Amino acid sequence: MSEWKTYRLGEICKNVVDYRGKTPAKLGADWATSGYRVFSAKNIKTGHIVQTDSIRYVDEDLYRKWMKDEVERGDIIITSEAPLGEVYYWDSDEKIVLGQRLFGLKINKVCYSKYLYYYMTTVQFQSELRNRATGTTVVGLRQPELLKCTVSLPPLDEQRKIAGILGALDDKIELNRRINANLEEQAQALFKSWFVDFEPFKDGPFIDSELGKIPKGWRVGVASDFYNITIGKTPPRKEQFWFSKNCKDIVWVSISDMGNSGPFIGDSSEYLTMESIKKFNICVVPIDTVLLSFNPLAELN
Repeated sequence: MSEWKTYRLGEICKNVVDYRGKTPAKLGADWATSGYRVFSAKNIKTGHIVQTDSIRYVDEDLYRKWMKDEVERGDIIITSEAPLGEVYYWDSDEKIVLGQRLFGLKINKVCYSKYLYYYMTTVQFQSELRNRATGTTVVGLRQPELLKCTVSLPPLDEQRKIAGILGALDDKIELNRRINANLEEQAQALFKSWFVDFEPFKDGPFIDSELGKIPKGWRVGVASDFYNITIGKTPPRKEQFWFSKNCKDIVWVSISDMGNSGPFIGDSSEYLTMESIKKFNICVVPIDTVLLSFNPLAELN
């Protein structure tokens, strides 16, 4: 590593696409039903585009007014707040709009952008991001502070090799994710066949219930008849020392984490210290617990 050099992010970025304050209304226009996709921070989860049903569109004229500097293949997208520090490598020729709480980084020739993407996901870089951020309830980062963050770069050919290895691992992970998604669809179809349409029980006998006819021997009741139900808690957001980014602390699942994870979740974007668990009597749920969000407005942005 003697040949590695340390740079400020601003030294390896030839340009930053930053149109966070723009909206259709400010540009004298409105949203469209199709056209160019407009991403916000809630659509970027490191390595993934999420909540695609919330993505809005603009037409050709508004796109030209909005995106004076376009996002191009090889650019890096990073969230500036809510949430902070989610990173995405743009590997497409699709023309998109960067909306609320997003930076687009264009990288110069001293750095291989795919390597930088992976470096920006490391604990070291993410910790520096948070140390430079401001705010209490919502933690955010200004562009000048982002560009002060440091990056360690090996020679360019090594950057390509490192990115190639990590990219191959990512491709394998994505393939496994698609296989799991397909299996999940099959499982849901089977569940519906058995326990909603009652196909294995089609010859009866059935009994009448509040929900209609159900197989004989089945029961109908409220959720508390069958489950132990508890409610989640949040330590005071103004006291940030209760929260952690250390994966060795207690996983703290938010509604946003649930929306980004699919049907199963085993990790989160934020953790709680054991001291906060004890101080605020927060319930730690066992494995195989079903989580249900009941206040979606808490995560709207």
